[in-house]
Amino acid sequence: MFARKVLYSVDMPLVFQYGSNCDAERLNSPERLGGAAVDRGLARTVQEYDIGFDVRSQINQCAASDLVKAEGTGRAGLWPSAEYVSHIVAGLRAHECPERYVRHVTDVAAQSCTNADNEAAAKQRAMIEALRMRISPK
Repeated sequence: MFARKVLYSVDMPLVFQYGSNCDAERLNSPERLGGAAVDRGLARTVQEYDIGFDVRSQINQCAASDLVKAEGTGRAGLWPSAEYVSHIVAGLRAHECPERYVRHVTDVAAQSCTNADNEAAAKQRAMIEALRMRISPK
């Protein structure tokens, strides 16, 4: 549904990036890949997966995204930060991903904050919900 054909060299390894790595500006920043990553376009998995926020990112100090086969993912006491989710949203919008999928990602992230059930997570949830309202820059 979101896929398009992309040409590539057999000598070049392809890496499927998701989560905050969808934000090419962040991925290619001097602190990360220094411009070495080449965007080959929007892709999708062959099997059904969903985005979850059930792994801990030491760098981002929050829950990071993961591809999971089951709904309702999340771990108690672990939630994503709005800053982290904003990189995912920026990357999806930069790739002209349908807004309904952007909404799904923010819904899953917000639900992860609800599952954490504490004040800090509630603040992140409010900021994540605000990301839904921002319009994609053209």
